[in-house]
Amino acid sequence: AGQVSALQKFLSRDASIYPEGYVTGYYGPLTEQAVKRFQSRHGKRHGSGLCQIETAGPLGLADELKKRQELDSRKR
Repeated sequence: AGQVSALQKFLSRDASIYPEGYVTGYYGPLTEQAVKRFQSRHGKRHGSGLCQIETAGPLGLADELKKRQELDSRKR
């Protein structure tokens, strides 16, 4: 639950990605949709909401999301 909470906290920083902003520790449909929105926005081909979760865990995805946002902010 701690890793999912970390992911949710990270996703909730962008209301356009995770407008609900719930930090519950539960990887449910709202969190999955937020991950899909992030994947879609940042060029993930599959947009399954699960591909990175399965391979790197939620915290690994949160690290990836943070790196991508930092890169995006530098481009602006």
